[in-house]
Amino acid sequence: MIIIYIIFISLLKSSISDGYTLFSPLPNQNSSGIFNTFLIDNNENIINQWSHDCKPVTISYLLPDSSVVIPCTQDEVDGLGGNGIAGGRILKLSWDGEILWDDIFVEDNYQPHHDIEPLPNGNILLITYERKTLSDALLLGRESIDDEMWPSYIIELEQVGIDSSRIVWEWHLWDHTVQDIYPDLSNYGSIHENPGKLNINLGSLGGGGGASGDWIHLNSIDYNESLDLIAISSRKMNEFYFIDHSTTTEQASSDTGGNFNVGGDFVYRWGNPQNYNRGTHLDQILVSQHSVNWINESFPGGGDIILYNNKTEEEGSQVLQIDVPVDDFYYQIDEIHPHEPQYPQWIYGDGNFFSPIQSGAYRLENGNTLISIGDRAEFFEIDSSLNVVWSYEFSGPSGQTFNGKIARAQKYHLSYFNTNIQGDLNSDEIIDILDVILAVEIVLNQSINILHSNLDLNLDGNNDILDLIILVSFLILN
Repeated sequence: MIIIYIIFISLLKSSISDGYTLFSPLPNQNSSGIFNTFLIDNNENIINQWSHDCKPVTISYLLPDSSVVIPCTQDEVDGLGGNGIAGGRILKLSWDGEILWDDIFVEDNYQPHHDIEPLPNGNILLITYERKTLSDALLLGRESIDDEMWPSYIIELEQVGIDSSRIVWEWHLWDHTVQDIYPDLSNYGSIHENPGKLNINLGSLGGGGGASGDWIHLNSIDYNESLDLIAISSRKMNEFYFIDHSTTTEQASSDTGGNFNVGGDFVYRWGNPQNYNRGTHLDQILVSQHSVNWINESFPGGGDIILYNNKTEEEGSQVLQIDVPVDDFYYQIDEIHPHEPQYPQWIYGDGNFFSPIQSGAYRLENGNTLISIGDRAEFFEIDSSLNVVWSYEFSGPSGQTFNGKIARAQKYHLSYFNTNIQGDLNSDEIIDILDVILAVEIVLNQSINILHSNLDLNLDGNNDILDLIILVSFLILN
């Protein structure tokens, strides 16, 4: 039986969001070949620890059934990937560490990298490099190039057995480019009039954040179930995009079909309107951003986008919240202006923290925000008044100096889990005074000699006063 812990939290301040924080350290070196994913509480107690032989490439995800999914590094395909961000192995472990899925997805001209996104149906979205030759690029009007290009594509993987999978949906950026130089080519058109497509002549190849062919460097992905949209973040383009997951794979290669009737074209983009000739550098807001994600609809700011805007060391990093305008599945844009809004709705950061790589921000159930400074392996929680109410720095096992990074951390409230809740003794999915009454009866009536697992809150194999104290403390604080 899957166990969900409710631990002793009487020392917590009421302003701190209740829940458990998940993170996977990314060590620069690890001679043992053993890596760990941790789940901690607000008192820095380790609630669970998963040890595994695959090196995490970025963030791990805890699922509602208490299993964990870890994207791991895999050998690069002829250098495709670069700079240590190549993925390709998906590891799924149960709460107890049992391997539920261990699949390697790498092909001759494809290399997963950076982030993944678990879907409600159990499938996984992967960001993947797709190798394009010099000839391929020239045929689409790329001018500044002397070698191959690596545009990204998105695939949806369905598990097949414990060690394999199959692709059930895919979207290729290469199908959605535009250029205004060569009229005879298939993607010729006005950059200004095609905000749903990416100008193939934008950006440089090579340099910051990737190897030679890394063109746009997608670094995070998120999914909105109610809209059936996927959000992807491009570090090199300094903007993020929405694409329509409701399309078929065939529709995703075109500019028609799906809920938004734009096929695989961008439904929405934001952060750098000069990319589609609807602004200048003065209108650019995003700089090397990461962790683009939707705020849960039931949380404060629900439906907005929140992200970590890395920016520069001189300016410092920021967390931005963007009120994305959507009306009846239509993201309005006129013939002249860029997508609204012009400015973020909320900004946190006055040069007091910075990370050039990775990092993230997530809105929490009580309105707080969890922020990760990836380069420093630190994360902290701020309340709605911008006060830091909790912070944590990973120093390594047993106090050892940690020579690495943490891509970003996520915090999960108890309400996230969909399994049998510890402390819910009457099975009404609510922990209240009725459960306390039942707990008292169980503790006093030891002659029954039956262990009630939902009351064994400290997991010592007994139902006793310690479990009752934990239950009462939880009820008081919630």
